[in-house]
Amino acid sequence: MGTNVRVKACAEADLLPTSTIPALTCAITSNDPVGFPKMKTTDYEIDDLSALPAVIAEIEEANGCTIRAISFDIDGTLMDVRAISMVLAESAMEVLKGKGCSIRGRAVSIGAYERVKELIGRVRFGRWEDQVKIFQPTLSAGKTMTRNEAEAIVNKYNANFDLALQTDRFRDSLFPETVRVLTDLHIGKVKLFIHSGRYTDLAKRQLASVGIHTEKEGGILSDICGGDRGDKVCQIGNHLRAVKSNDPGEFLVVGDTRDDIDAATANGTHSVRIRHRQ
Repeated sequence: MGTNVRVKACAEADLLPTSTIPALTCAITSNDPVGFPKMKTTDYEIDDLSALPAVIAEIEEANGCTIRAISFDIDGTLMDVRAISMVLAESAMEVLKGKGCSIRGRAVSIGAYERVKELIGRVRFGRWEDQVKIFQPTLSAGKTMTRNEAEAIVNKYNANFDLALQTDRFRDSLFPETVRVLTDLHIGKVKLFIHSGRYTDLAKRQLASVGIHTEKEGGILSDICGGDRGDKVCQIGNHLRAVKSNDPGEFLVVGDTRDDIDAATANGTHSVRIRHRQ
């Protein structure tokens, strides 16, 4: 392995039989006791996707397996999150402009990467109380945020995100190694999937805006699952079901947050975490 590849740990993960995972809904969570045989999976860290082929080779050699399918997160994994965080910042400022919202600086300062990821994920699917906790500190002293404003931010973000797609605002957000790595894997007969906290339709459109499509549209992706099809544990389960493999050890999950790694562990697959992109 190169110096930019780190093996984090070996963990025992429950195997989820794909036949028990529904296509669109999933009651299984990462805390559920499954009671099936356990396997050892490995959590790797890499600096960018260019190191992924080396990791795959290492996993296959160490486990005597062949990786036949991979699921990727989008934001922070295939695409830079900065342009998206700016859309969120602008949306919040539009709704809270009368209360001195100062979130713009936080969103642009990508050094607070986990904070930006939290904002995007929790604003999209979180409870309105969570959104108040996130945005309240950005307001002027003495100003408070209401439930209606929290919900308005979500609606404004959805509209602004849609507009950003229409105006090609994310066209330069794709990491430079993404297309090459995905294309090489596809040529090598590896099935490629997407899991995302974004709604499925928006995730498809987001990827299409940078030239990445499903096989049905003449592209290289087998399927795309978004947050409307369950959490990431469920999404990975859906992909395992689609692969029709009895061995989750032939499946790899690639993402940049703990949620991605936890989803892999819950489904008994190997995982690779992309380090925070600056």
